[in-house]
Amino acid sequence: MDELYRQIAASGIMGALLIVVGLEYRKQGLALAAVQQARVDDAKKVAETLLTLNEKWHTALNGLTNAVERLSEREESRRR
Repeated sequence: MDELYRQIAASGIMGALLIVVGLEYRKQGLALAAVQQARVDDAKKVAETLLTLNEKWHTALNGLTNAVERLSEREESRRR
């Protein structure tokens, strides 16, 4: 790889510019990968939060449903 850089650099100003552009392109690619990973991590956190809220919602709903059923059963037993 070093030999390739030497050959490109030996071609003059265009070679030097090519090396600089290539290095910057690589740098930008690494930065993009880091940003993409951060977005994936954010999405995972949001999904975890939504799943937790969904679980709490279902727990609360089941508790309320059970309470209503018990109240209905008590009311029916009073009427008998």
